[in-house]
Amino acid sequence: MLLLYIDVPGQFPIENEHLINEDNRILDDSITDLESAAIKFSIDAIQDANVRQSYTNNIKRIGLEIKELVNTRKISVKEAAEFCYQMRNQIMAEHRKFTSAYGLAKATQHKKAPPSLDDLLSKYAQKKICPKLQGSYIKTKKIDIL
Repeated sequence: MLLLYIDVPGQFPIENEHLINEDNRILDDSITDLESAAIKFSIDAIQDANVRQSYTNNIKRIGLEIKELVNTRKISVKEAAEFCYQMRNQIMAEHRKFTSAYGLAKATQHKKAPPSLDDLLSKYAQKKICPKLQGSYIKTKKIDIL
C-alpha cells in the first residue's frame, strides 16, 4: 500500500498528517488514463473497425488483469500505477506519429519528457491537501507499506 503525506512547515497548534488512503482511486485513475490514451490512439490510427474494437477490448482486459494482480497482492498499487503510466506514455509517443508536423512540434515543445509518476502524485497530493500553499516550501514524504 502506498501512503502519501506532506509536512507543512510553520507554526500550527498540533502536527497533522494527511493520509491519502485512496489506493483504488490512484489505480483506477491510472487505468482510466491508459484506456483513454488507447481509445484516442485507436480512433486516430486504426482504420478497421473490427481491429479497433479488438484493440480496445485488449486494453480493457489489461486493466482488469492489473486490478486482479493488485487484488491478489502479486504487485503493489504503486507498481501497477507505474506500469499503466508507462504504457500510456508509450501509446502517446506512438500516437504522435499520426499527428501533423505542427501538432508534433507543439507536443514536443510542451513536454519533451513526461514527469515521473512520483512527481505527479506529489503534485496532486499537494493540490488536494494544501491548495493555499502552492508555490510554498512543502516537503513530501512517501512510505511504502505492504
